[in-house]
Amino acid sequence: MITVGVFKVGLPLSIVEIAGNLDSMQKLVGGLIEMVPIAEGLSLVCNEEGAVMMLPVNFRMGSMPIIGDVFFTRHSEGGKAVSLTEADIGLISTLCRQIRAGTRRAVG
Repeated sequence: MITVGVFKVGLPLSIVEIAGNLDSMQKLVGGLIEMVPIAEGLSLVCNEEGAVMMLPVNFRMGSMPIIGDVFFTRHSEGGKAVSLTEADIGLISTLCRQIRAGTRRAVG
């Protein structure tokens, strides 16, 4: 089991535990996954086909729209998803609150 931060479109961040296998990650985003590194050791995981599926925009990362439900995870040097740390959760929680409050429009 790994701890991740799930950020569904229009909803606040929720911290959940998932199995950490491909199936559990695909269920969270509703399809094929794409891992996007966002900081040292942290990744955002989104639906690779979100635009083709016409999923709604969740938020923007720089000028790139992040489409559909996503989750945040820490990754190992080999790229494997691992649990968020308490510090990660604090950072991501603040960021997601700012995005939903409209005080932060973009990441990155």
